[in-house]
Amino acid sequence: MGTRSTIKFYRNKHNEKDKICIASIYQQYDGYLSGIGKFLIQWLNKFTIVNGISLNDDRKIANGIDCLAAQYIRDHKNGVGGLYMTHEQDVQEYNYEIYDEDEKGLYIIVKDDGWNKTQQVILLEGYLNKINIDDAIKKYE
Repeated sequence: MGTRSTIKFYRNKHNEKDKICIASIYQQYDGYLSGIGKFLIQWLNKFTIVNGISLNDDRKIANGIDCLAAQYIRDHKNGVGGLYMTHEQDVQEYNYEIYDEDEKGLYIIVKDDGWNKTQQVILLEGYLNKINIDDAIKKYE
C-alpha cells in the first residue's frame, strides 16, 4: 500500500481571492517527506524561475510557475499509473503546495493530513537553495 500525496502548483499565494491552482497532481506512492518531499525539493532546487526566455541562458529555467508545473508533469509521468491529474480539493496523507514568491524564489507548504485527518502545517523556508534538505525533513518526520 502506498503513501499517497498531492502536489499543487499555485499562483497569487498572498491574495486568497485570486489564488489560482495551476496544476493538481496525485501521486500513488512514497508521499512522505523523506520520499516525494525530498525528491520534490531536490527537483525544484535545479530550477530558476524567470519571466521571459533568453536563448543565451544556460541555467535550468522555468518561465513562471505555469511552466514549472508543466515540466514537473513531463519529467515524472512515465507511463500508466503512479501519477495522475486530480482536482484542487483532493486531499491525501501528504499535500504539497508550491508557490512562486516573485523575487524570493519558490515556497512550499506541506500539509500532513494522515488517516486521522489531524492537520499539521510545515513551512520549508522560502529560499530552497539555502535549506539543508535532510535537516528540514528530519525536523518534521
